[in-house]
Amino acid sequence: MTRLRTVIEESKVSDKIDAEGSIYPRLEEAYDALKWWLAHEPNSGEPICDYWWVAE
Repeated sequence: MTRLRTVIEESKVSDKIDAEGSIYPRLEEAYDALKWWLAHEPNSGEPICDYWWVAE
């Protein structure tokens, strides 16, 4: 059984997604998909430094 995680974003991320949504109509949908993936597979991805990760 997969244990789900809660993805908590910084307010500046939410603000950026909201601001760019009118330019990129499916941005919010893509971002929701990314959050869904991270909630279901929190250990997926690869570290690119000590702070940042890239999803596989």
